[in-house]
Amino acid sequence: EGADTEAAEEVVQRLEEKAVVLAGAEAAPVVLDQGRTEAAILAIAEDRAVRRESTLKRMRVGQFALWDMGGIAPDQPLAYALRGGPRDIVVTSGNKVMGMLWRNRLLAEIGVGVEGRVVRDVMEPDIPTLDIDDSVYDVQRMMAEQQRWAVPVTENGVYRGIFTGDRFLHIYRQISPDPVQRVRALWEGGPVAWFKN
Repeated sequence: EGADTEAAEEVVQRLEEKAVVLAGAEAAPVVLDQGRTEAAILAIAEDRAVRRESTLKRMRVGQFALWDMGGIAPDQPLAYALRGGPRDIVVTSGNKVMGMLWRNRLLAEIGVGVEGRVVRDVMEPDIPTLDIDDSVYDVQRMMAEQQRWAVPVTENGVYRGIFTGDRFLHIYRQISPDPVQRVRALWEGGPVAWFKN
């Protein structure tokens, strides 16, 4: 984050030093002072945020849910939960969500010992689920508010997959180009580039 801020400040400084001139097709050239340069950059940032939010609201979480072999049954041995490595796992029974087995809790329980213990002993029961038609935007907000790293996704109550914070970050990076690169592209594209996009 610090490197991005420094790079953005460097671009702003270059814009100010060059006394950037923005010209519209029929408008007289306007020389930007420091305040206007900052306002232009803030307007670009606000526009990007609105576009990201709109895109995330149109995306459905069902498109991005990861299928994890149907989760794990509550009566499975705790050692079985380690297959494929420790991770957040949805606990299911008959394709219905029963709870979550959190990675951190699983790792802590390994230290205590897993012999003779089952998933039900350490899972978190009664967790909220999402519907496949919920927007990625709403899901991310719910995850942030409830401080959850993963959430089960269902369709009419039937388990369909898991949506994770890592998955959200992947989606977010795909729809969010690097802001420093965008400012540099605008800088290198000249005055007309400011009015495109």
